[in-house]
This record gives sequence, structure tokens and C-alpha cells, in this order.
Amino acid sequence: MKKAFCRIIVLILMCITLISCSFTKGNTTSEIKQTVNKFVHAIKTGNIEEFVNIANPYGILVIRNYITGGYGLRGKNIRNFYKPNEISSGLIFPVDGELPVKLSELFHSTVQLGGKINNIKKLKSIYFTNKIEYIQYNNIQSTKEIVNRIYKILNKAGKNYETPVIYVLDNDEFLLCEAKIINSLPVGSFVLFKKLKGDYKVIAVIDLK
Repeated sequence: MKKAFCRIIVLILMCITLISCSFTKGNTTSEIKQTVNKFVHAIKTGNIEEFVNIANPYGILVIRNYITGGYGLRGKNIRNFYKPNEISSGLIFPVDGELPVKLSELFHSTVQLGGKINNIKKLKSIYFTNKIEYIQYNNIQSTKEIVNRIYKILNKAGKNYETPVIYVLDNDEFLLCEAKIINSLPVGSFVLFKKLKGDYKVIAVIDLK
């Protein structure tokens, strides 16, 4: 009788754990979709206030890197850190002496889909930042490390097409991208989100050409 009772208790605890895990997974996916919808709406309307609400308050890292060649001829590689009040109207990141970085150009397909991205993949043991409550410039990896990590993500997922996809990573991060691998190089547009104090925030925009 005692053994049977113990078995029942164990089964109940297992069921609660499974339900809890399922709820957490669904809740996370829902949060991610809501954040992407806000991101897309801000781009479509060019509304800076909307974007700032989902942006890292300490600033956003913006990288543009000509990894396929032509550096200097096509443009200069950049790695700039922008405070929210430094973003121009239309969600444009100004670059001295170079073409600005425009979110509407980087995420054209995502905006066309209205942010409705059903291709969501979970990747374990991959992340860009540690578990911390705030992200500043010195908390983010070098450009080389970021490129290598992006390649690892695309390669692991077997992605070789430009259709928008979301990768759910460890440490409360997710990566939205329109990209593919060309000659063993990750090429495309990426935006990295991280949950800070309960909400997902944009912490980096990456343009690899």
C-alpha cells in the first residue's frame, strides 16, 4: 500500500514537471513572436519610440562586415555602439563617411511576412552573452567570435536559404536572421535579442556581406 502510494506521488510529480516544461516552452515561443511583431511594426512605421521600447537601454551593437571580400572597395567594416537616442528617424543607424545601416533593408523579407515566422528552431549550448541583467559594449564578444558563432548556428541547423528564421538559444537569447552560408561563410542579416529584466531586448544588429 505504501509503495503504491509512493508510485502515485512520483507519477503526479512527473506530470507536473512535464506540464510545467511544456508551458514554459509555449510561453517562451509566444513571447518571442510578440517581440518580433513589435520589431517588425517599428520598422514598418519607422517609429523610434516603439523600437526604443524593445531596445537594450544601454545601447545596441551594430556590425557591418564584408566577410566575402571587397573591404575598402565596397565599404569599411564597422562595429559601432549606439545609444537609443543616437538612432535616426526611420530606424537608421548613421555611419560617418559610409552608408547608414537601415533596418528596413536588412529585414525586408521579415517585414513582408508581417513578422509571422513559423520557422523557429531551438539550439542547445549556443549563446552570445552570459547570464547578466544588463548588456554593455564590453559584455559582447569580438566581431570575429560573433561571426564564428553565427556560422556555427547556421551550420548546425543546416540552413542554406534566406527565408527568415528564428533560433532560440541558451541564456535567454534568440537570433532572427535572413541569411545563408556561402563558401563556408555566413552571409545575411541578423538581429540578436536577449531577455533583460523579464523582457526581450535588441542588443545587436549584424550585417554580414
